[in-house]
Amino acid sequence: MSAPNEEPPHDCSRNDSQPGRSQGLRFRRPIALTQELNAMLLYEVLARARMRDDQRRASQERLARRLAAARRWHRLARYADRRARRAASRV
Repeated sequence: MSAPNEEPPHDCSRNDSQPGRSQGLRFRRPIALTQELNAMLLYEVLARARMRDDQRRASQERLARRLAAARRWHRLARYADRRARRAASRV
């Protein structure tokens, strides 16, 4: 029998790895629960990857629209310049 002030035998489920922390019990998840969490995390990672791809695609499409608009305005400016020169040469 142990004395009243004596510490209980070391329990391997205690968190003794970090000094200064209280010696609380580690939470041990059942294997099935861990696999479910990993599966949920996998879906979350895949969802984030899809969102990043969607954002990258949207950014590229915005850039393509801006370039197309710039080309369109440039063509319009050239047309207006040619028309102005023709009108000035007729006067």
